[in-house]
Amino acid sequence: MKKLFILLSVVFIFVVSCDKIEPFKDGTYRTVPEVEIGGDTLESVILFEFTGWACVFCPNGHDMIHAIEAAYPDRVYSIAIHAGGFAEPGDEGPDFRCQESDDLLSRFDDNDKFPGGAINSMNLADVNSPDAWSVDVATAFEESKNNSQAYITINEVITETIVTAHIKVEFIQNLTGDYNLSLYVVENGIVAPQKHFSEGLIEEYHHSHALRGSMNNGIIGDLAGTDPFTGTIFEKSFSFIVDSEWVADSLHVIPFIYNVETNIVIPTKIIKLKSDHWTCYGSDI
Repeated sequence: MKKLFILLSVVFIFVVSCDKIEPFKDGTYRTVPEVEIGGDTLESVILFEFTGWACVFCPNGHDMIHAIEAAYPDRVYSIAIHAGGFAEPGDEGPDFRCQESDDLLSRFDDNDKFPGGAINSMNLADVNSPDAWSVDVATAFEESKNNSQAYITINEVITETIVTAHIKVEFIQNLTGDYNLSLYVVENGIVAPQKHFSEGLIEEYHHSHALRGSMNNGIIGDLAGTDPFTGTIFEKSFSFIVDSEWVADSLHVIPFIYNVETNIVIPTKIIKLKSDHWTCYGSDI
């Protein structure tokens, strides 16, 4: 009941603070509305998931993510990293690999835990098996509660040929170190084979959150701030070519900011804008 009250309170806060704003005739918008931080907020987390079509126990990881998403609607940003031996297509399987998935495997020191996932971290030490993810997610929510360190405002447009996104980052705490912005594109609802520990080869398995690539400088991203202070702003537009075999309506952009030295994702409030209205998501990543 307490959780329901918190969620309803948050919905009310953001409904009243993010009214629909019509664009000007030239397609531009008025000044981005300020989002007040008040009481409990809807924190979100980044879940880096290592998976592969040939990994027979990886469906357990997929099921766990679906369960976590059901428990925390619109609060978990999952990135399915298809890399390593389990992602090699062979004769039967799909090829979901991309340069970024291989690079992320390297960043995680060639992680061999499949299925494995890390919450708000790109470090091998933080990779756990699916049975630990729900606790890790709950812990991340508690740690980031009322501790947002930046706003990310994202205005994205996705067509059959290109994804474009205009990003504005505003730091709201004084921080030390270098902080990079990453923008990943993932695809949901891909029907393709998947091996299963008890069902064998499932020909028409529904894959979710498959990483398709990065919009900015691979897995490195763009420097958003060095020793940023409250009020530091980074603003830039990005584009990403859509492969003809992908379903544009199933693509999503996932933005996050991480500390370059620690590879830890910082708590960030995301404001997503649409072409004909403003949609706000209170999110501490």
